[in-house]
Amino acid sequence: MHGRFPILYIAEADAEEAVLSSGALAQLVEAIPQATFTVVGSPASAPLFADLPRLQRLITLDRDGRWDWIALWNQVRETNWGLVVDMRGSTLSGKLRRQRRAVKGKPLPGVHLVEQAARTLQLDEIPAPRLFIGRDTQEAADALIPAGDGPILAIGPGADWIGKRWP
Repeated sequence: MHGRFPILYIAEADAEEAVLSSGALAQLVEAIPQATFTVVGSPASAPLFADLPRLQRLITLDRDGRWDWIALWNQVRETNWGLVVDMRGSTLSGKLRRQRRAVKGKPLPGVHLVEQAARTLQLDEIPAPRLFIGRDTQEAADALIPAGDGPILAIGPGADWIGKRWP
């Protein structure tokens, strides 16, 4: 592929699910160096993608109402997308001009969300979740954690659904 390749990535509304599928997006960043990205997320998931390389636009979809999706369509309809990745499984991706489209289907019993994200993009390998962290974000995180040599115990909230838990 030569020239600019715009990718629209519609992330999951749940931050937890967006993190689990982030490896698939990272794979696109690495595999398509000429790609530019527009990411759509919820108020909970959009900030996770703020430091994505070659991010042109980060759109926050405040609610999932019909009018919100129409407003989103108005923001992204003018672009002829190289690829539209729809991790929400919405109908929007079918209404846009694009060369290719990948839509995540309904959850598959016994299939972890990381694997399902890889299947959505037809990846041969299952990429681990990966978020990109910019310098400003890293500095803000460093300011929250005191310097020292001791270990850090970090506790994250558990998942509310078995499919989000690691096997």
